[in-house]
Amino acid sequence: MVQKCARKRLNDEWCSFSLDCRGWGCRLLRIKPKFIPTTERERGLLFSKVYSEAEKLGVLDCPFYRPTIIDESVEDTSLLAHLLLVE
Repeated sequence: MVQKCARKRLNDEWCSFSLDCRGWGCRLLRIKPKFIPTTERERGLLFSKVYSEAEKLGVLDCPFYRPTIIDESVEDTSLLAHLLLVE
């Protein structure tokens, strides 16, 4: 599934969660946080959840995926707030 998605990619926006939200850096990662983490432990748990899903789906093998984007996203309160609102 990941390789098929990578072949369809036309530009950087392809990998975004939506047109106005980069999400976790991959359209296949649809994890919605239950709340905005405020402690290092909560951020770590969210990171682990997203990273595990990326690993399970094979996202980490995508030639266009940057695993550090998960770390960046977990630290981005405005991005997490946006993800909370996504249906």
